[in-house]
Amino acid sequence: MTAAIGQGFVATTILPAVQAALPVKDTARATGTYAFLRSFGFIWGVTVSAIVFNAQFNAHAFIITDPMERARLLNGNAYGDAAGAFTSELPAAIGAQVIEVYRLALRTVWEVATAFALLGFLACFAMLHLDLRTEVETEFGLESNEWAVDEEADTGAAREKGASVAVAADDQEGARKQRDGKEQVEQKSRT
Repeated sequence: MTAAIGQGFVATTILPAVQAALPVKDTARATGTYAFLRSFGFIWGVTVSAIVFNAQFNAHAFIITDPMERARLLNGNAYGDAAGAFTSELPAAIGAQVIEVYRLALRTVWEVATAFALLGFLACFAMLHLDLRTEVETEFGLESNEWAVDEEADTGAAREKGASVAVAADDQEGARKQRDGKEQVEQKSRT
């Protein structure tokens, strides 16, 4: 839960900084790319941790003297059996050995995670300073306030609309009469 809250704080505040370096027309593309790379990073963060943990557990598994328990935890099975209930079921001596192997494996996971965090920290010094936009200059959006309409203009627009509907109806009636007239002439010419 704590990790999710921490990632949530960081993940949402970085996006405006990413968008600041780009023109407004590339905002959608930048947002999509950022979301993909963020998800990709989360996946690899979990995957790298699991790979390091399993490799280190296998490397230190010789500490566990019981061959049955050692075989049960090797090759990735220790990651799934990390619950406290599992170690409490073991005899005291074997449980202490398993906990020691877990401790050594987790220590290496934290060392690798610290190296990645340090790399990210050092990358901060290579970043450019960009001022965020205070105004948006774009081809999209409203150029004037079309939605603020007073009652007089609204009434006039309604009258105009009613008049244009009446004209359109008259045009349709005239077109129908003209079509009917042509059909009557054609029928007379056939007879």
